[in-house]
Amino acid sequence: MQSWNMGYVTETNYEYGYFHILNPLELRFNFLTRGVRFPELGPDTAACELGFGNGISAILHGCASEVKWFGTDFNPSQVNYARHLIDSQSIEVKLSDDAFDQFASRPELPMFDYICLHGIWSWISPANQQTIVDFVARKLKVGGVLYVSYNCGPGFNSIEPIRNLMYKHMITFNRGTTHADSITASKEFVEKLLRIKPGYMGSNPELLKAAYDSKIGKRDNNYLAHEYLNSYWDITSFEKVSSDFERAKLTYVSAARLMENMDNVWLNEDERKLLTPLQKTPMYHETRNYLVNGQFRSDLYVKGVLELSEKQIEEELDKTCFIFIRDPENDYSRARSRHGAISLHTELLKEIIKMMTDRKVRSFVEILNELNKDRAEGEQVSRITLLECMIFFVGNEFINIAVNPDTISDEVKERCKRFNVGTIRSEQRRTSNYLASPVTGGGIYIDDLSKFCVSCMLDNPDVSNEQMADLLMEVLQSKNSPIDMKITEGADLTEIRKVALELVERFKSYDFPVYKTLLMF
Repeated sequence: MQSWNMGYVTETNYEYGYFHILNPLELRFNFLTRGVRFPELGPDTAACELGFGNGISAILHGCASEVKWFGTDFNPSQVNYARHLIDSQSIEVKLSDDAFDQFASRPELPMFDYICLHGIWSWISPANQQTIVDFVARKLKVGGVLYVSYNCGPGFNSIEPIRNLMYKHMITFNRGTTHADSITASKEFVEKLLRIKPGYMGSNPELLKAAYDSKIGKRDNNYLAHEYLNSYWDITSFEKVSSDFERAKLTYVSAARLMENMDNVWLNEDERKLLTPLQKTPMYHETRNYLVNGQFRSDLYVKGVLELSEKQIEEELDKTCFIFIRDPENDYSRARSRHGAISLHTELLKEIIKMMTDRKVRSFVEILNELNKDRAEGEQVSRITLLECMIFFVGNEFINIAVNPDTISDEVKERCKRFNVGTIRSEQRRTSNYLASPVTGGGIYIDDLSKFCVSCMLDNPDVSNEQMADLLMEVLQSKNSPIDMKITEGADLTEIRKVALELVERFKSYDFPVYKTLLMF
């Protein structure tokens, strides 16, 4: 008889992370850059996350927008955690612990505008993959969008034999031990093997050692359990996945990661020349994966492509909004790519950031008009140039897609504030480091120090910097400090008090005003 977990690790809970890449607002912008219509986002929109982990992404997206979210994950501990967040903050996100086939048969499920599965496809059985394809075929609306991510070659091919050996060691020799202990023992076995330089890699065993260190050796056991040590761990191809979803009448639109769609920065000239004749053939994506040494894909599909006219693209783009919430002192004109640091319209990028350091939400057309108001006719910034800049910014997470604050309902604002205050004041042993923003329609990272400072201000809005620094010192000196900073015995408390005051001043002058701008409190 098959176990209820169907080969997926359930002894340990998944990470308490948030995946902004699943945010429908960001995906809408992605579709717009490809000239394809995305479903309307509003109170009549329904979205679903299959395999939601601890539910952080689904909950934050449901909390911070009017979209109705559903989902399932068959680890009951994770579902229990997610439901606690939902119930304690009165959030209307409907999550279950059904297996995929049970979930698919629920009569109350609506037709969905958007279905996402992140970090699920490669870790489930072929039968469950087929169940998902059938679910998408039946429950995704015409015009609806699918997000799917999965392991692919050739980037993972080198590590698969050693991963498989580690898994086999774990299930052969470590029965009766805790899951964490069994993983540690299996890692130790593999590391002994690598030290004697196995002949598997021929003349270059160091290549295998480097791949192991980067992907497995330096990771904690909880991560390894979910990412590498399930009964099913599949390396597949774009052609196989796209063929599966073609049966559900879906068409591939683009990579979900915006930067991967920018061939002019993601590929060098020789790579682009090689790929040009392969466009719109089955060879294109497979060859591209070899060029970039792909190991993980995040792809977007739609049920029925509806291409936008140039006028429609212009109208939709003009009303797309953006907000800058990062540290303005950093240089955002450069980013990392496969070929190292890159620049694109460097001076224009700096000008856009300088404009947006006031943290106002601006639409695309407002940014364009502001850039051009003092430029001579022959020096005007074109729409295509500005679009490249905004793809660069959003793709590198330097600037966020935003909702026009004038269109955000009071209900969504209050729901986000209630959720954020509840999360800050939660007495749960483990809480998420992400809060909800109705301006971004999703999650915003907040570190433990900032959570402590927010808590102080919630308790006493008039707390002074000096008082907060004193409270921070008390917490740092306690044995059970929730902040990942500790004061060691014999340390110079005067110097540490000075640093604590600087941290508090930074929070009150920069971080908290950003949270207020994002309507989080």
